[in-house]
Amino acid sequence: MPKHFLFALLLFSTPLFAQRGYTLQGIVRDLKTNKPMAGVSVYSPETGEGMRTDTSGTFSFALRGGVSTSFIFSYVGYRS
Repeated sequence: MPKHFLFALLLFSTPLFAQRGYTLQGIVRDLKTNKPMAGVSVYSPETGEGMRTDTSGTFSFALRGGVSTSFIFSYVGYRS
C-alpha cells in the first residue's frame, strides 16, 4: 500500500513542479555609449505586466515556467 501512496504523490505533484517560476533580470544599455539607461519602459504583452528600469538600467520580472513571453522596450525620444 505505501507504493501506491508514493506513486499518487509523485503523480499529483508533477504539475506543481511544472508551475515553478523564475526571475528574468537584465540591464538596458545605450548601444553607442554602453551606459545604463534609466526610465526605459519594459512591457510583456502576454502577461500584461510592465515596469521601468531603475537608475542603473536594471529590470526584473517574475515569470511562470512553461510560458513563452516576449518583451517590448520603449524610451521617449530614443530611436533605434
